[in-house]
Amino acid sequence: MIGAVLRLHADTEFAERSIDFHRDRLRRLSDPGREIDDVTARHLLDAAQRLAMAVTARTAHLAAATAVLDGLRRRDPPPAPALPAALAAGPAQPADLLPTR
Repeated sequence: MIGAVLRLHADTEFAERSIDFHRDRLRRLSDPGREIDDVTARHLLDAAQRLAMAVTARTAHLAAATAVLDGLRRRDPPPAPALPAALAAGPAQPADLLPTR
């Protein structure tokens, strides 16, 4: 299980770096002073598609990691051990210590 969680963590980090890269690329390609020709338009479309895929991958990896970690949690608390009969009755009272006739 720890291997699965570590792999999901690494994949999520890769998706995060990919999101940062493609977001920055989109910003550079869509700079207000830049002319958008056919080639730039294709690059914009490619960067937008790759950004969408990276966001989808990150979401899937986070959902899988959440499912794995939820699977490791205990659903019901373990039952409490039974107390010996002497302890279950509670503390002794002064009247219990007096001899009876």
